[in-house]
Amino acid sequence: MNFLGPTPFRRLNEPLAFVFLIAGIALLLSLASYSPADRSWNTATHVVRAHNLLAPMGSYIADLLLQCFGIGAYLLPLFLFGLAWRWLRSKRVASQGIKVVGVALLCAG
Repeated sequence: MNFLGPTPFRRLNEPLAFVFLIAGIALLLSLASYSPADRSWNTATHVVRAHNLLAPMGSYIADLLLQCFGIGAYLLPLFLFGLAWRWLRSKRVASQGIKVVGVALLCAG
């Protein structure tokens, strides 16, 4: 079971690590600029322009993650940064199943 680990091809791992890094940065920006006044899944406001740095999509993503995971949502970008680092270095992620369950429990708590 190696779904979080890098491939045996180092040159393929680098662009995939870049994708994880960009996703982590986008998620971090979305969560850091969250405003409860923005339109989201459970909020209808008169605000025309979103305060979120990633515009309306960022406010929807931030609201969804904060509703599902609470303050633990701020750990998801850190998880993506760590995963990007491991992929960039082509290092195997040991005990992936346990780590996925651990991250899920940590974010849910």
